[in-house]
Amino acid sequence: MEGPSAAGVEKKTVEEARALLHSDECGVYLLPFVRSTWARKGHPPVLREQCGYEHMSVIAAISSSGNLVYDLREGTYDGDGVGCFLKTLTYHYRKQRMVMVWDGAAIHRCRQVKEFLASSAGKIHLEYFPAYSPEFNATELLWGWLKGRLANRIFTTLSELRAGIVEELESAKNNRSLIRSFFRKPELCFFL
Repeated sequence: MEGPSAAGVEKKTVEEARALLHSDECGVYLLPFVRSTWARKGHPPVLREQCGYEHMSVIAAISSSGNLVYDLREGTYDGDGVGCFLKTLTYHYRKQRMVMVWDGAAIHRCRQVKEFLASSAGKIHLEYFPAYSPEFNATELLWGWLKGRLANRIFTTLSELRAGIVEELESAKNNRSLIRSFFRKPELCFFL
């Protein structure tokens, strides 16, 4: 990890009784995710789609206890969007302080995030995964699961895509054992 060691994160989490969260963003496009499927021999399945680069962006934080907090919007996240998500996260964890670990993207170090952290009185302590190491982030497994659930489905508008994403993420949110399973990946034991 950049800065403090993983042992330092664990110490801060345990000694201060903070919730440990992994967080990340993901883009979901109107272009369908095509996966293998079954069809009658000689009748290959056909997906008719409107190819476009319009997309929804999702940001989420998950905990090893099975909690999921997410937000989504059209287009990409900017500093204000990430700041709003941090406010939402603070509301959901209003009775507990947090250690949130995410990647070192520029958006995570922007002015709005710094201002929010300064005003939050130590409610959220941020740490960063090493550069180019998505395999350490349990949230990447959530994105893989989400895109698998959206595979072979056609969304012609962003509102349809939003509804599909919300449906699947609410399903995951209500299945705490699924969220906990993302933390069982061997590489993650270093960051728990």
